Amino acid sequence: MSNPNNIFGSDSDSDSDSDSPSSVHPPAPQERMFEIIDSTQLNGGKGLRSLHFIKAGTEIFRDIAVLRCPNAFAAESEEEAKRLLNECVTLRFSHLPPPLRTSLLTLSSHTENIPTIPGIFQTNALRLTGRDTGSGAIFQTFARMNHSCFPNIEHTWDDTTQRLILKSIRDVNALEEMYICYGGTPEDSGTEVRREHLEKNFGFRCMCEVCCADDDLKS
Repeated sequence: MSNPNNIFGSDSDSDSDSDSPSSVHPPAPQERMFEIIDSTQLNGGKGLRSLHFIKAGTEIFRDIAVLRCPNAFAAESEEEAKRLLNECVTLRFSHLPPPLRTSLLTLSSHTENIPTIPGIFQTNALRLTGRDTGSGAIFQTFARMNHSCFPNIEHTWDDTTQRLILKSIRDVNALEEMYICYGGTPEDSGTEVRREHLEKNFGFRCMCEVCCADDDLKS
């Protein structure tokens, strides 16, 4: 199932095995600007935290797709299309190096008590853009980033370099958690609309500063 905001998950029609790296790891940044932490968000899941002050407009990291597939297939039924997607994801996952498979298995799958590879892909895959529209991919570092309705990081897919570029959109203080937006902003939707979307597609109730401030106004 695709997500309505076109952030994670997608509907697509084609992709090739050559587009999916089978033994690649995200490159280390030249200057380490962040660390992976046990986040205070999402019931203590992982997150990214800045190591020092980062000025707005700074490029943080360029991430590589480690598991990439089309998210929809030509099929006679929705069930068949889902089966073909699950088979593609499972096959490409099996071609990854064991350490990378182990890492991806720690990602969440909000619709399953016991995460499966297709479920992890549906929860964490990012819709690509440009000439890669039609594909979805998991990025090992990006997948650790949590949501805020007032994010401090934005992402852009560069189809020329085949990298996901993460950039600060406002100043980030040292030791501040780094957030992206999974979809829906205070400008285009109300708090309950955003929360409903996030609960449906990602399995959590948003308690970011914007949503909590709105709760305070209503109390």
